Amino acid sequence: MFRALALSCLTLASLAPPALALEHIVEYRFNGSEIQSYTAFDPEPEDPWTITIDLNSDAFGPRQLVIETDGDNEDCIAQLNIHKGDPHTDLVIRMHMNASTMNGIMMIECSTRYRP
Repeated sequence: MFRALALSCLTLASLAPPALALEHIVEYRFNGSEIQSYTAFDPEPEDPWTITIDLNSDAFGPRQLVIETDGDNEDCIAQLNIHKGDPHTDLVIRMHMNASTMNGIMMIECSTRYRP
């Protein structure tokens, strides 16, 4: 009886679908007028890029956003430079926090949204 129950449980377990992979995505949104300053550090070999953005808003006060990524940051740095101080533009940065990279982090989006 126990053997039959164990075999039926194993059979049912083998028919179950494989576990789904977890993707941890983090999104940062802030207005161009909130950017006070930013710095970007070119990485040493095998280290991630680091961008530090100092923000200040009426709602949240001063805060600092530190972004590390294994990807290339030059386009995002250009976006920060162009839209710093612009109250009509929101910046969106999306990070894949468990990417298949050496350090496990990857910036997957650095874009702007126009706000009329």
